[in-house]
Amino acid sequence: MFGRHSILGNGHDLGDEVLDEIEGEALVILEHPDRYAALTVVAAKQALETVRRMRKGGGRTPSLQSA
Repeated sequence: MFGRHSILGNGHDLGDEVLDEIEGEALVILEHPDRYAALTVVAAKQALETVRRMRKGGGRTPSLQSA
């Protein structure tokens, strides 16, 4: 569903560019939910809500730590 972002897990911030891409992909899915599996639609809703919460908290997240 969502493209892989090489920035994840490398100790970098999720910048606005990455958040924009995730938000855009989620919005496309939510505009045409009949074209996607129900689980994909649920994941898109959750991703969109997560992006909105992250932006409300300052637009960026703390650095992610490698697992």
